[in-house]
Formats: sequence, C-alpha cells, structure tokens
Amino acid sequence: MNRVILILLAAGMAAVLWLSPRSWSMTDTPRIQAIATLPESDAVEAALSVVDTAIVLPYLPGEARDRSAAARSAQPARRVGLLYREVSIMKMPLWAYADGGLVAYRELPEGYSAEPVPPEQVAALEAATGQAYSGHRLALLAHLWGWLFVAGFILWWFVARFEEARGGAEDEPIAAEPEPAR
Repeated sequence: MNRVILILLAAGMAAVLWLSPRSWSMTDTPRIQAIATLPESDAVEAALSVVDTAIVLPYLPGEARDRSAAARSAQPARRVGLLYREVSIMKMPLWAYADGGLVAYRELPEGYSAEPVPPEQVAALEAATGQAYSGHRLALLAHLWGWLFVAGFILWWFVARFEEARGGAEDEPIAAEPEPAR
C-alpha cells in the first residue's frame, strides 16, 4: 500500500508539472475569473465610461503563448470578471481570495487589460446588459487542489508507520505458553 500511494503521488506530481501554467516558486498572482462577455452597445460603453484607466495583468508563464496567439487572431471581446489573487507553490494552488471586485477586461497579446468597475457603476452595467454581476463569488474549490498532495504525503507517512509497526510485530517469535502442570 505504501508504494501504491507513492506511485500515485509521483504520477499526480508529473501531471501537475506538465499541465499547470503556474510558476514554480511561491507566488501571490492576480488573476481574473470570467463571468460573462459584454455586448457591444452604447449603453454598455456609457456604463463603463467613468471606469479608471486599464491595468495590464500579465498571463501566467504557462498560458502566455496560447493566450497571446488567441488575442492576436481576432478583435478581443470585452468581458466582465472578478479580480482575485491566487497563492500557489510548485505549480499547485493553495488558496485564493477576492481582490478588487469586478473588472471589465480584454485579452491582449501582452496580458489582460483590466479596468476596475467601481461599485456605483455595477448597477449601471447590470441595467445596460440585463444581467446581475454583483452576486458572483469566487469559486474557491478550484484553487485548493494543491492541498491534496499535502494530504497524500501525510497519508503515505501514516501508512508507512502502520506497516512498519505491523511488520515489526510479525517478525518477533511468538513464545509458546507453557502447558499447565498436571
């Protein structure tokens, strides 16, 4: 059982290292959770006219090539999303938390061009599109799977100690009880 757990952990780690776009080092990275694509209309433009200047959030190292190629291929659509920060280490997310509220953004070749939407403008944007954006919350479970590896190593340690203790008891000779005197 001990070896099976280690093989599963090694296979999972190989998959993470191959597929995850995150950085190796411990990071606290700003990201955007997409909510909806905004329609191109004068009402939406009027609702977003008082939005501050855009900030550019760079893509994650593993997603930069794919995202920038997609952004170059067509006119990027304006979307609305939730700005958050993700804490990760060794390409595995450990935690995420909301940071800044709603943003209107576009995918550009160099990163996300995000414009924070002030709370007083969210109602105007909702009226212009007919959709509710203020009730969206961060999907936290998608950012906790890095803890599965921590739990897997703890499980491996307990199984190894259990097998060691069980194996040690089996190796000791069993003393025969003396027969009672007749």
